[in-house]
Amino acid sequence: MEILSKLKQMRLPTGHTIREFFWPCVFCIIGLFAPVLLGDAVFEVLRSAAEDLDLALGRILFAGFTYCILGLATSQLLYATVQAVRRQPGRGARTTPSQTDFHSVWIDLSIAVASALPLVGIALAIARATASPELGDYGNPIEALTRLERYTLCLALALAVGIFCLSRTKGARHRSNIVVPAVVAVLFIYYVIPRAQFPGFVSAISVFAAWLACIAAISMYLRHLRRISGIPILSLLVLCGLAFTLLGWNRNHEIRKDGGGSAPDHPLADGAFLEWLSNRPDLEAYEDRPYPVFVVTAEGGGLYAAYFTAAVLGALQDTCPRFGPHVFAISGVSGGSLGAAVYASLASEAVQPLSACNFDAVKDQGLKERATKILGQEILTPLMAGTLFYDFFSSVLPFSIPALDRGRVFDDAIERLWSGQPSGGLLSLPMHKAWRPDGMAPALILNTYDLTGYGPVSVAPFRLNLGVVGDFYEAATDYSLNDLHGSYPNEIRVSTAVGLSARFPIVTPEGTYARSVLYTKPGSPPGPPSSENHIERTEVLRFVDGGYFDNNGAGAIYSLLTSLHQARSRDPCPQGVRSTADVPCLAKPFQIYAIQINGPEGRTRSEVYGSLATVIAGITSIRGSWKQNMNDILVHEIGESWGNLPCGLPRAPIYLDTTAFRAFDPDHGMFDLPLSWQLSRTTERMLDSLVPHASLCQKQLGPGSNSNDCGPWDVRWALESQDPTTQCPFR
Repeated sequence: MEILSKLKQMRLPTGHTIREFFWPCVFCIIGLFAPVLLGDAVFEVLRSAAEDLDLALGRILFAGFTYCILGLATSQLLYATVQAVRRQPGRGARTTPSQTDFHSVWIDLSIAVASALPLVGIALAIARATASPELGDYGNPIEALTRLERYTLCLALALAVGIFCLSRTKGARHRSNIVVPAVVAVLFIYYVIPRAQFPGFVSAISVFAAWLACIAAISMYLRHLRRISGIPILSLLVLCGLAFTLLGWNRNHEIRKDGGGSAPDHPLADGAFLEWLSNRPDLEAYEDRPYPVFVVTAEGGGLYAAYFTAAVLGALQDTCPRFGPHVFAISGVSGGSLGAAVYASLASEAVQPLSACNFDAVKDQGLKERATKILGQEILTPLMAGTLFYDFFSSVLPFSIPALDRGRVFDDAIERLWSGQPSGGLLSLPMHKAWRPDGMAPALILNTYDLTGYGPVSVAPFRLNLGVVGDFYEAATDYSLNDLHGSYPNEIRVSTAVGLSARFPIVTPEGTYARSVLYTKPGSPPGPPSSENHIERTEVLRFVDGGYFDNNGAGAIYSLLTSLHQARSRDPCPQGVRSTADVPCLAKPFQIYAIQINGPEGRTRSEVYGSLATVIAGITSIRGSWKQNMNDILVHEIGESWGNLPCGLPRAPIYLDTTAFRAFDPDHGMFDLPLSWQLSRTTERMLDSLVPHASLCQKQLGPGSNSNDCGPWDVRWALESQDPTTQCPFR
């Protein structure tokens, strides 16, 4: 009976109390579970942070500082909520002073524990990241992660104890009410200033903690204004943000255009190729056989795909210096586009003589080392700042601010990867100036997808007007009653085209491009367009990640090969005459070889269930099906149009991939590649182990060996074999 009487004396939370604590509870839950639910990308960031314990202590200290500020801001939000509940009419007379003091201790302790939950969430994510087995020769991130987990838990305990002691110290909490908002305001101003490169002590973890701290501080003051005015300001801002976004009033994701004016009327692919072929410096070296031409597909997959693509192509050129001038085009998607652009920039300034392949163990690895150094930088921090600060806070405005578009921040971050290099590179150049028929850089075919009806399109210096892939510049051509022939759109930079190819949902926004379109009025008589029989409308093209259709760029290469098949039927060039765009001719018979740089087979896996997870899983499944379909079409096209090798293989013998990550010996470790824009040094070492090493081809190695080592032998066979009818690639 005594227990029943105590239960009757317990006060259930009122509706006012529930309303007051609803948002603080949601906020604490977000801080606790967000690092775990975001999955492999966060784990890679944590692996990088663990490796920074010894080499970049400043990043860890600054991250700890921002999490302490987050804890203090969270405690202030919770204290403000408790005070609002205590001021509820009729509550003061229900408790005695001793009961109030007892309750106050428990309230302070609960707030201190809740304020440390974001650090506990980081510790939980670290525990998940340590689930990977030890990786042997590639490093031991498990030990570093365990150390980071201990430090995080110690900091969480120290933060909770400090907040509890601060709350029990007379006057100390009042002083923190002044200092913490000031620090949060400084962090907000610092991160909201558009920038593409942050100082070395700023990391993605710091950006996330600072954003949560700003949310806590802003919501605390908005809730205070609501109690004073009676207007639910926070709810109104959320509704306004949703309404303005749905109406498109604050859409600021228009594709950045270069200041150089409209793009030139670029030629067809076959004409551009014939001019390129006429300008090859070693054309005369292939008098008795067709000139070998390489085309490359580079699959998407975030920064790991970019790193692997550039490292592989750089290694092939380091071992075979004449490889670069024989690469006509690279078709890339997402991270593969970035890796292709970095390699093209390096190849454009390569000065190695066109000498024979050299597979000696001691040799120059300049191009590969430069590529990995450039892509060893991380671009996740500016992208996160653009997402969490620029776009998030500008969503409540009824107008757009282009400078706060996280897509542009991503483009700028791509360009800044080249900072510190001896030359300007190609990343900041307009697309049509980044490739010349007489240059050494390959043409970049960067693939994206238009959601408004055009489907897959490619940004390239020439038109892919045949096959399954359309042309970006033709899709964006502007027609009006004043210009019936249409005008090409403004030129875009290589960095913008790379970013356009990598606009995956949520992480990066769709890129929009407005154009004028003429529609014939129903029932209009035939005749030239006029204001009487035509309607002029403005349409907005919406470009997203090229992986929506084909994640490895094989579709664009299929379209290109269809054009090149027509090119070899051209009349031979007269003696001493080179092919031009106006007068195309065939300088020499040529043979096509394809190199496919593939990523690991995707596995649809998600820690979140429901409709959103189903949509993402569906996109992943469809993308995987299209990838296999386009690969089959590409191989069939090569076999049908370009013939097979004497051993029966199609003339596309070179497949370089990272699927060996799935085939490592269990004792040596397995590792899920992260779809992220930051790589840990452990992942970089694993990727380096998969870059071709010609001296290891067909040798019996221990766990961790890969099949890519024979890639340079395939390239050498294509470039140097004197009797292609009696030999096959080294495989």
